[in-house]
Amino acid sequence: MAKQQQNHRGRALLITLIAAVLIVAVALWTGRQKRVSSSEDMQKYMSLGSRYLQEQNYEEAITAYNKVLDVQPTNGEAIIRLSEAYEKNGDTEKQVDTVMYGLQALDGVESQKSERQELMGTYAGLREELPEGTVPDLNTPEASSYSLPAAGSEDPAGSDYDSVGEQLKGWQRELEDIRDQVLQYFGLQ
Repeated sequence: MAKQQQNHRGRALLITLIAAVLIVAVALWTGRQKRVSSSEDMQKYMSLGSRYLQEQNYEEAITAYNKVLDVQPTNGEAIIRLSEAYEKNGDTEKQVDTVMYGLQALDGVESQKSERQELMGTYAGLREELPEGTVPDLNTPEASSYSLPAAGSEDPAGSDYDSVGEQLKGWQRELEDIRDQVLQYFGLQ
């Protein structure tokens, strides 16, 4: 009986040790991931987006502007340029979503008044150009429930990474799978 308890404690200690090593590895790797946060980073991504627009590399421009909006969701200039990139990329639906999001996000933001005005002009143009019902009326509840369209996770500056939250969820699932395999191996599950 005492030997069985000692074996059980040894297994539990091994599982704990494996989990601790994995957690430390994940924490170290997460700490190395590049985060867009400083005004210098924002300017870099805005510049990249502009360059990509000029080069007609719309997918990369979309990614760059979304990096800015991940951190500064009310950056009117990024919203406007993102809308432009979607338009030039031929993705009218995402352009409409972006304009609607921008109008909602910038509503009442005094420092973004001119950007909101520019989005209103784009909105009016879309209402004229597109078939009826494609662009919602601003006075409907539907018009106040927009978020930015999903974009790719590739960093146009060169490194691939998803948002930290998505990474952590993925790692959590992997750790849970590993834990289950270890528990099953030792007959503890």
